[in-house]
Amino acid sequence: MVQDLLNKIVELPIKFYSTENKLSIYELLEETGYFKSYGNVKQRDLLQALEKSGEYINHWLNWSSNKRTTSGWYFKKEKDRYLVGYFDMENNIDDSKEYYDSRIACSHYIKEEIEEIRRS
Repeated sequence: MVQDLLNKIVELPIKFYSTENKLSIYELLEETGYFKSYGNVKQRDLLQALEKSGEYINHWLNWSSNKRTTSGWYFKKEKDRYLVGYFDMENNIDDSKEYYDSRIACSHYIKEEIEEIRRS
């Protein structure tokens, strides 16, 4: 059951951009069951899910680059490193952490992103 939840979470960008999707990202995340068990989903769990299906990392990079907002979490690749951070244009905040392992960076980003969505 937990593995099923993790798989649904890492697949969110694909599901969001699918042609048959008519739901918001909030509704899609809610459908995964995450809202009921968010305290049980840790970054290391997401990392393990990405290790089994690393092809999702590019989908999360695309998700992050397609966001149109004045504040929020981001995930991007710059040369041989990955950056995960939070920016707020109104308050001139941009705080990021650097990673050299795409899976660790992506798992960090996913956890922060889904928590922000859940709290919205």
